Amino acid sequence: MQISKVMNWNRFGFTLIELMVVILIISLFLGLGIPKVLESFAESDLSKTTRNISLFIEQTRSNCILHKKSSYLLFELSKKMISTPDLDNREREIQLKLPKNIKIQIEYQDKIYSFEPIKIEVSNFGYLNPIIIHLKKREHNQISIYVNPFLLKNNIIFND
Repeated sequence: MQISKVMNWNRFGFTLIELMVVILIISLFLGLGIPKVLESFAESDLSKTTRNISLFIEQTRSNCILHKKSSYLLFELSKKMISTPDLDNREREIQLKLPKNIKIQIEYQDKIYSFEPIKIEVSNFGYLNPIIIHLKKREHNQISIYVNPFLLKNNIIFND
């Protein structure tokens, strides 16, 4: 009696076609998802910088009122830095460094500044001339800060 053995080929892996289809699907999801993730990081960085600048200006104005002393804000656009003297210790300076990848333009007294330093006087009552600060990371990501001369709060305008 002869018994024939039937070889049962068990499948231990995936075929090349199946692997290629899975890789194609994953690459499509990555191709569609990565630009959105990068854009959200750009918006996050821009929003953070906007908040920092706005708070820096508000803090300077509040310090002028608290100490009953006038001061100034110095925007050094080429160095990407904002500074003001420390009213508690005039020998020290308070600085805010800005990210290098954000373009900054300032509208002040009917002029637009992009690179040159601007010194903006702040009175002992916290008053200053109106300023509009434009922050741009990419062409479609722009935020503007309108610094009101009399109110301590700044208006932030999102331009898409």
